[in-house]
Amino acid sequence: MDAEGSVWVASPMTHEFLHIRPGGELLRRVDTGERFAIACMLGGDDRRTLFCLTAASLDVFGDPEQIGGQVASMRVSVPGAGWP
Repeated sequence: MDAEGSVWVASPMTHEFLHIRPGGELLRRVDTGERFAIACMLGGDDRRTLFCLTAASLDVFGDPEQIGGQVASMRVSVPGAGWP
């Protein structure tokens, strides 16, 4: 959750991270291309860094090399609030 009450969520099947306001209004989409959006969290010293976990595959029992998990980050304008 951010300081304005909105949330960032991962949408693995649509390959994107979504920023959603209470009531369901979509504020922003972050496309992950061919990679699956797995999880995200606001953090960093000022809580304005969105950490995004993606994977090349959803086969959790497969070879870790083929799953290809990666963490990317981006700056956001509204900081995080509370704790997960």
